[in-house]
Amino acid sequence: MIIRKDSGLTLIELLASVSILAIVLGFAVPTLGGFIQSQRLVAASNELLGGLMYARATAIKLRQRVTLCRSSDGVNCASDGGYEQGWLVFADAGVISVRDGADEVLRTSEGMSDLSISGNTPVRGYVSYLPSGVAQRASGAFQAGTITACIDNDGRKLILNRVGRVRISRDMTGC
Repeated sequence: MIIRKDSGLTLIELLASVSILAIVLGFAVPTLGGFIQSQRLVAASNELLGGLMYARATAIKLRQRVTLCRSSDGVNCASDGGYEQGWLVFADAGVISVRDGADEVLRTSEGMSDLSISGNTPVRGYVSYLPSGVAQRASGAFQAGTITACIDNDGRKLILNRVGRVRISRDMTGC
């Protein structure tokens, strides 16, 4: 009696395996795309939250006004657009909310495409912290507002309260 050890797959077994794999991938790929998009939104929101927390902590530490503003080049504050183009944190020793020659850049962030990050009027262009940790506008008014990050119909709100603390809230309606 001859015992034959064949290893491998038959053509039918291979076709069945590939068919099952194609069906599974057909369901998984669209879900994976939405997951990746959602994680990009979370990452952008958390990065901006980290920048705001850093600006506040640094203002307290240095006992000096520190400002976070939107910036496309990482050197100067942008006059238009949203925070998705990038932002920078600087020690604001000169003209409030405007980076001039005396202001040291402390941290920068590059922009993220495929999403929008915009603030309402009080925080549209910048958030500026006093040495006490309170956010204050260039006019001297307290600064509180909402920055909304959106991809399609998914969003996150960064809510700045009147004492300068920021929290994140999930937002499905503001996008």
